[in-house]
Amino acid sequence: MRRFFIEQFDVNGPTAIIKGSDSNHIKNVLRLRPGDKIGLFDGTGYEYESCITAFSPGKVELRVLKKFPSTTESPLHLTVAQAFLKDKKMDGLVRQVTELGITEWLPF
Repeated sequence: MRRFFIEQFDVNGPTAIIKGSDSNHIKNVLRLRPGDKIGLFDGTGYEYESCITAFSPGKVELRVLKKFPSTTESPLHLTVAQAFLKDKKMDGLVRQVTELGITEWLPF
């Protein structure tokens, strides 16, 4: 299922609206149709399962089927302790371990 970011104020009870470039992407690139399901997330810790109801110029109208708390954060608390590296090697290391999802980094 495709997932899209939506502003919290664009969800109004059982309906939601996607505007802007995402609406164009849904309609013209992905070629989704009314009745297709997509996932939404609002950045405040909630996700929505929704169904496309209609297309209007510049927006996609959706019906919210289900709202649930987001569980994308790992419950694992991972700490990495690393000695300092020469030159700019430390920048790459910090970037990569952050992408892996560490919660704490201890340089020594």
